[in-house]
Amino acid sequence: MEKKGLIIIFVSVLLCLFFALFAGLEKESVFGELTSRNAAVSITQKDAYFNVTGLDTFHVNGMRVGNNSLIVLNAGFYKIDSQFSFSDGANTEFHIALGVNGLREDHCHAQRKIGTGGDVGSASFTCIDKFSKYDVLTIMMENVNNTNDPTIQSINLNVVLI
Repeated sequence: MEKKGLIIIFVSVLLCLFFALFAGLEKESVFGELTSRNAAVSITQKDAYFNVTGLDTFHVNGMRVGNNSLIVLNAGFYKIDSQFSFSDGANTEFHIALGVNGLREDHCHAQRKIGTGGDVGSASFTCIDKFSKYDVLTIMMENVNNTNDPTIQSINLNVVLI
């Protein structure tokens, strides 16, 4: 009887160690990145958001790649980080935002005013947002002052399921 009890305890300890070491391995990390040094945006109306194009995808896992977009395959909360730099004429204000299904997300947003024509300005935003399966994520830009297109120097968007 004593040996059976010890064997049961030993097997229980081994099972606990096994699950402690390997329990999370079946879960894959879900992430995606859009980036470019040759991106563009065609702004045809002031005070309106337009999708940034010319984006490349890197380091994508558990998401689908769309046309200048990432498509969510796992519903849940995501951490979003974006950095960008661009230039334009003097005293021109731009807003950059995360786009979800063609609409800007107000809380995933940044703005930058170019002080002197030709200056390169940079900005970034970080946020957490909840996405549904098949939501389409893009980067959107708005020119507040006119319809000039900015010259985008670099831009990226990183999305990670948390």
